[in-house]
Amino acid sequence: MRHMNPVLIVPVLLALLYMGHALDCYSCTSQVSWEDCETNLKRGTCASGLDNCAKLYASGNGEVFARGCDTSDECSNQGTCKGLELNECSLHCCKEDFCNGSAMKKINGLI
Repeated sequence: MRHMNPVLIVPVLLALLYMGHALDCYSCTSQVSWEDCETNLKRGTCASGLDNCAKLYASGNGEVFARGCDTSDECSNQGTCKGLELNECSLHCCKEDFCNGSAMKKINGLI
């Protein structure tokens, strides 16, 4: 029986473990209120490249209340809020499973 070199196996296993854990976030959308958003609240796994849970409020010609997955770039640059004609826009991001629930810590400020 042939044995594989453990030095070759360990990096492969570590890579598989790293790739195997995607972020889990809440998701919902409403044009009425946070309470309405929560009536449609779902739990899900973020797609590859979406490495933040996010919570967004925007108002302009109506209001949007949303939770879901987002990229680090969008979160750090407040990209979702930029370039839109809005009265108010706040995007809060975090990097732990289901951290975008109703009792979420504020990470990014108001735009």
